[in-house]
Formats: sequence, structure tokens, C-alpha cells
Amino acid sequence: MTEEPGAKLAARIHAKYPRVFIEMHGRLAVNAFNLDDRSRTIEGSIRLTELGLDPGRAYIFDEPWAHCEDGKLIVKAALGPWGAKMASASGR
Repeated sequence: MTEEPGAKLAARIHAKYPRVFIEMHGRLAVNAFNLDDRSRTIEGSIRLTELGLDPGRAYIFDEPWAHCEDGKLIVKAALGPWGAKMASASGR
């Protein structure tokens, strides 16, 4: 079985940011997880170049808690206990 091109990158990002998981399959999908018994805000940023994405493109997300700014993907998601959210974007 061959590994999808983005699978190793997604695993590496997940290791660095265990509460955010990113996949790329023609679109950019960002999943945020709260692995806790209490509500919390999951937040962080990563340079688009670290994701293999072109920082010159505009990535338009379908959820307000994920966006790109100054060449970075920025995530700030308020989640209930054991909650999860997903946002996706396409680049223009």
C-alpha cells in the first residue's frame, strides 16, 4: 500500500501540534480537537511554507476560527469538552 503524498506531512504537523490535524487533498482541511474534560480554546499558527503551501495564494476558509494571514495558517477554536471542529479552504 502506498502512502498518500500529504500523509507524512500531516503526521509531522500532528506531532508538533497534537490538537490540530491538517490534510491536503486538493483542498486544505484543518481539524481541531479538545482532548480534555473541560472547555478550552485551541490556538496556534504555522507558516504556510511548512505545509508546502504557497503563501502568495489566498486561502478562503468556510469557518471563522481558521484563517490565513501574513503567510501563516492561524487557528483559534473554542471547543467544549472532548469537542472537535473542522474547517476547509481552497486556494486562489
